[in-house]
Amino acid sequence: MQQETAPVGWAINWDQRTLTLIQRGGIYGRMARLKNGELIASFDVGGKVSVRHSRDEGKTWRPAVQVAAWPHGVLTNAELLQLKNGTLLCFYNHRPHNTPGQPHPYAIGMARSVDGGKTWQTPTTLYSAGTEFSNGCWEPVALELPSGEVQLFFANEGPYRTSAEQEITLMRSLDGARTWGAPEKVSFRAG
Repeated sequence: MQQETAPVGWAINWDQRTLTLIQRGGIYGRMARLKNGELIASFDVGGKVSVRHSRDEGKTWRPAVQVAAWPHGVLTNAELLQLKNGTLLCFYNHRPHNTPGQPHPYAIGMARSVDGGKTWQTPTTLYSAGTEFSNGCWEPVALELPSGEVQLFFANEGPYRTSAEQEITLMRSLDGARTWGAPEKVSFRAG
C-alpha cells in the first residue's frame, strides 16, 4: 500500500482573524459540541479542571466553571463526552505531588453534569495506578456505543511496575457511567 504525502509547499493557513483565546494559562484543552448546539471547552489551569461554554460558535466564552480539584496534586488531560441521554461526563488524569510518607496514586477520575456542564457532581476515581511517574496512568478518552455501553480508554503503566512498558486499558460501563467493570488490557506490545 502506497502512503500518500502532502504536495510540496502544502500547508494549512489558519485565518488569524478568528483566533480566540479561550482560557489564559489553560492547558490540555479539548472541545465538544453539546446537543443544544453550544460548544464546551475543557482545560486545566492551576491544577484544576474547568470548562467554558460558547453560544456563538466560539467567538465569545462564558466564565469558567470548575469541574474538579484535588488537594494532592494536579488534575489534567480533561476529556468530555455527552451521552445520548444528555448527561455530560468529564474524564481527567490525577497527577500527584507526592510527599515522603504520603504517596497518592496516579489515577483516572470522572465528574458528571446533568445540566450541560453548568454544575458538576462530586468527582469519583475510576482507576488508580502506581504512585510513581513511571507507573502512572494517562490521557483518558471515552465513547458511547449505540447500545449505550460507555467505553473508557487510557494509557496505563500501572501493571508494569518493573519495566518501562505501557498498555491501553479499557473499562466499560453498562449503566450510563454509574458503575464500571474491571479494567481490561486491549493493546500491548512487549518492550
